[in-house]
Amino acid sequence: MVAWLRLAYVCATASALCDIATLVARRTTLRRERAYAEADAVLLELKARGVVVRDLPDGASEWRLAAPRPDAGAASALAAAKGARAFAARADVDDAAAAARVAEAGAEALAALDAFDAAVVLPGRQAADAAFHFALAGAADDELFSRLAAARASELARTGGDNVNDAQAAEKLAAAAVGGDFFSPRAAVWRWRYTASPDGPRPAGGDDDLVDDVRFDDPSKPLVVDLGCGLGASALALAGDGRVNVLACDAAPGCVRAARAFAARLGVRDVRFAACGAAAALRWAAARYPGPVARALVQFPTPFSLEEGSALRSGMDFMLTPEVAGLARVAEEVYVASNCEDVALRCADVLEAAGWDGVAPEDPVLLPRDGNTLREARALAVDGRRAVGGPWRLSSPVPWTDSEHHCEAQGAPVHRALFRRR
Repeated sequence: MVAWLRLAYVCATASALCDIATLVARRTTLRRERAYAEADAVLLELKARGVVVRDLPDGASEWRLAAPRPDAGAASALAAAKGARAFAARADVDDAAAAARVAEAGAEALAALDAFDAAVVLPGRQAADAAFHFALAGAADDELFSRLAAARASELARTGGDNVNDAQAAEKLAAAAVGGDFFSPRAAVWRWRYTASPDGPRPAGGDDDLVDDVRFDDPSKPLVVDLGCGLGASALALAGDGRVNVLACDAAPGCVRAARAFAARLGVRDVRFAACGAAAALRWAAARYPGPVARALVQFPTPFSLEEGSALRSGMDFMLTPEVAGLARVAEEVYVASNCEDVALRCADVLEAAGWDGVAPEDPVLLPRDGNTLREARALAVDGRRAVGGPWRLSSPVPWTDSEHHCEAQGAPVHRALFRRR
């Protein structure tokens, strides 16, 4: 049995070497085409596999594998997980290719662990790190997560669970929906760190039709459309009680792949994730959903970089464009949340112009709250309005996103408002 496992590991390693050579060649081509962002994403995947790349003066590159460490089996498992995450996060691969690469990496990780010694305990928090990266890659292999969780449990028994590594390992397993509370603040912050800094370019949302044939078990339930859902924590929590269906969309395919895997492991049935833009999701809701559309969520829309001397509210587009605000009228309400005050005010302007009225809350914001605003970061000249009074509220009517948990941890204010169709 051991000999067979070693042979399997050798075969997996040979396949990995061929894949590395292909990636190096692809990066060289991308650099020659001046597609530097995509080339950097490939380089990150190569580094995650333990590959050292040296660029030559003629534009070509040479590579070698880093020297093996004593814990080579563990290192290979973790490198496979990081490589899988980097690949699955790319916008230029489809779901089938991403799933195949992630499955290959999972088999590579299992073979590496088995080949070296089934009783080897991954040192420190490496087992939890590997589980976390595989989860972000959208891995669906229950055996893989079970093995990594068991390896982490063995390490925990050895250390006693009283150090920082043990605490962080528990948080990462929870963040991966492998154990613990997926919705806890610390788990949310771990996910936020990897959503806020994706490995490749985050594509702008398009108006293409939904790729998937979206169907719900009970389409008579009220629908909530979560626009720009990220890794889907808020959508998963909202759909978890079974009272509503949730269509959650994001322009980053890697986020959607991970969110679907989270839903499967958490057993959340009433949520569907789609890799598309906000306009496409709202058009689907208007044309194809038979039940009522209760609410659209616009939580932490990305503020696009601003040109020198221009303000966000002067007309620059971002996720909540006038078109999207109009399409959102398929819903009864729109809820907006942002840690950037200028973005929140821009959302309010666009919605009011499209026929939405702010809803007076029971917990209004009475005083200005300073924090992460574009006007502070870029010294922009604006009209002096603040997110105070009117519809601005202190509490959220929906479960928090990972970004909201991050803001809470940093002590940064979140500007929230609910709007109702006029």
